[in-house]
Amino acid sequence: AQSEQAALDAWMVVDREGITLADDVAEDDSDSFSNRSVEAKIERLLTWMLAPALHGIPKIGVPGARDRADELLVEHGSSVEVAVREVVAGSERTVSNLVLNFCLERIPVLGCPTVLLRTTWGNLRSILIIAALYGRDIEAPRVQHEALLCLVP
Repeated sequence: AQSEQAALDAWMVVDREGITLADDVAEDDSDSFSNRSVEAKIERLLTWMLAPALHGIPKIGVPGARDRADELLVEHGSSVEVAVREVVAGSERTVSNLVLNFCLERIPVLGCPTVLLRTTWGNLRSILIIAALYGRDIEAPRVQHEALLCLVP
């Protein structure tokens, strides 16, 4: 009965082709998270989300972070502070079903909760837009790493 429960509690992450990307079965049974940790999979998810958050999704009308920052500056008479306040207030946190479906269809792992996708997308996008508003080079790897670090609680 205990081995049956262990089998029910086991987890596995697979890609679209059904290839296992991670599981909780240890190769040496000493540490089930030694080589393929959950943290590494979350890191992969965040790294994957960086490109559409940074460059936008032109097919569905989502501008890149730099373009969105420029739009906000035009809307607010070139006032960086007012534009930043709008982003902080949540202007980029509303995620359309188009964006959500785009991410869900392309997500490199199955079973990612929609709420995690929605929150991560909104926060990452907001961070990148604010960085662009303050004149940072959002194409620079260091700025991208710092944007990802902002997501860590």
